Amino acid sequence: MEFISRVSQSSTNDEIIRELTLGSSGGFDLGVLFLSQMPKADVQRIVQGLRKKVTIKNLLACTCAGIIGSDVELEYQPAASLILSRLPGVQIQPFFLNQSQLEALKSSEDWHKYFEVYPNEKPIFLILPDPFLLDMNSFLNGINKAYSNCPIIGGLASAS
Repeated sequence: MEFISRVSQSSTNDEIIRELTLGSSGGFDLGVLFLSQMPKADVQRIVQGLRKKVTIKNLLACTCAGIIGSDVELEYQPAASLILSRLPGVQIQPFFLNQSQLEALKSSEDWHKYFEVYPNEKPIFLILPDPFLLDMNSFLNGINKAYSNCPIIGGLASAS
């Protein structure tokens, strides 16, 4: 496994993309992008620019209130953080779940069918939910019942 992490405080999209991809070559299985204090149009341009510069099979991106990097914490200012990883032998299955879909998941079997994964496969869930659009207590209760003893990691997407 290989992980690369970059942070940018640059003021232009092109410079942010350059700094986040500096020294990154080849393809990556997973990218996790956090963007703080940026307009929606800039977020879209940065995501498109990253996809043009680096091959990322699965890119998870969210806006947030602050950025943390290896040696920096940035709040109340535009910033970006990107983690790129090569994960040989790991199966990654992105998903999106809205409130009405969540409410339809009544049994553990419903959860297993939705995610197309069963507890014996020992999945690990990386989640970045919007707490204003999803009932997190209901989500966590349901996923913990359906996948007891399976790790769930992540954080709340918090910026508009």
